[in-house]
Amino acid sequence: MNIFLFVFLSLIILGSMELKAEFPVIIEGKVVDKETRDPLPAYVFVKGSDVGTSADYDGTFKLALESIHTGDAVILEIFQLGYRRKEAFARVGEKILIELDLEPLPSHEVLVTADSMVAEEETQKTVTLKKMDVYTLPGTAADPLYASHILPGVNSLPDSSSLLIRGGSSEEVAYYFDGIEIEHPFLTGSLHEAYFSIFDNQVIQGFSVSTSGFHTKFGDALSGIMDIAAKDSLSSGEGGIGLSIMGLNSYVGIPIKRVGSLIGSYNRGYSDLMTKINNREESEFDTENAFIKLNIHLNRANSLRVLGMMDQYDFAHDSGFSTTSQNMLAGFSLTSSLAKNLATTLTISRVHHKAFFEVKDILQNDFEDNILQARWDTSLDLESHFLEFGADIQGRNLSYSYEQESGQSEAYGVKGTRLGFYFSDKFRFSDNFYLTLGGRLSALSLRNTEVNFDPRFSLACFLT
Repeated sequence: MNIFLFVFLSLIILGSMELKAEFPVIIEGKVVDKETRDPLPAYVFVKGSDVGTSADYDGTFKLALESIHTGDAVILEIFQLGYRRKEAFARVGEKILIELDLEPLPSHEVLVTADSMVAEEETQKTVTLKKMDVYTLPGTAADPLYASHILPGVNSLPDSSSLLIRGGSSEEVAYYFDGIEIEHPFLTGSLHEAYFSIFDNQVIQGFSVSTSGFHTKFGDALSGIMDIAAKDSLSSGEGGIGLSIMGLNSYVGIPIKRVGSLIGSYNRGYSDLMTKINNREESEFDTENAFIKLNIHLNRANSLRVLGMMDQYDFAHDSGFSTTSQNMLAGFSLTSSLAKNLATTLTISRVHHKAFFEVKDILQNDFEDNILQARWDTSLDLESHFLEFGADIQGRNLSYSYEQESGQSEAYGVKGTRLGFYFSDKFRFSDNFYLTLGGRLSALSLRNTEVNFDPRFSLACFLT
């Protein structure tokens, strides 16, 4: 009898061990963008439970469950800011691929469109200006600012990259690069030398032009906004190098496993060979541009981005005319996903611009602009309400001096501080009807401090 009792107890123990081996069980998968196939750090959780996790930088995730058997199915809910919520069936023990669709906000004020030059010929639909359009459009020299001239409502002066939006002056357009306001986006400020911008199209992910209804987070803009975004996370390595009689172009993008990505470029242009070939050695120029961006995933909820850019331009003519300009940018930003529907970004940067203009024995000008700025942006998705709010501060120090042939010289300097706070609520009445309410409170401190409030209101209704 003792033998039967021993066998019985052994079976019970083995059975409990076998059942216990089923706990916990794992659900594995990957979240990607349906169109681009880029990995997404989405939040994944089991419907009807508090079990959830954030996908890693490469989009992969694992869920550990302790109340389900291998082979059973569960419903997963997937959430990522800017994408449609999705539910997916997942069977325990099997890997699942989850594809998310973008969820554009139709009431968003920043819109990039192009006319029939880059539209589909059959349907004549208005399309978004893509990066390859910048390369292929005739006469743009792969410069994003010059290519944007084909957009409705955007124009330019002859042989200039400066934007004239809705008839306004070129100084009425604000330029942003990865959230950093750029006051001097061109190689030099003189009219005929502003053909190229300081941005390298090799490292640009995309850009948008707003010609009306500006977002409340943008300040100091009267006619339009040019918002440029540099490349960020990479799923695979990329790069290239080119050498011609005009100079050197190089670019590299390296994904760093479990860390993030590194993006960089270096370009050098010179006129020596070209002017000799064309027997026009009375003038010469030299350009140099360098860019680097390091994206570091600190953990599943926080990412650090460090960015640096240098651009230098020199031109001289035998007549005695010469000009040089230099742009330096350094900054970093910290992005945190505080919750599945809440994200915030802090950006701090310093921008330095210096320009020199001379007509030998007649006139000499020096200009220097130093800008220190910080901004905080937060977005909260409450389904029917999409809230955005934040603040920015900019300290600016300008100096200008000139000297004439007669020996007369003068120098000027000015310092100022600008503070701003904004709020915006995109409220969805229905799938086709949207209301946007918001405002911006700003203060400019020079000799006296002036405070202004700028309210914003817009309605959008989709007919088709």
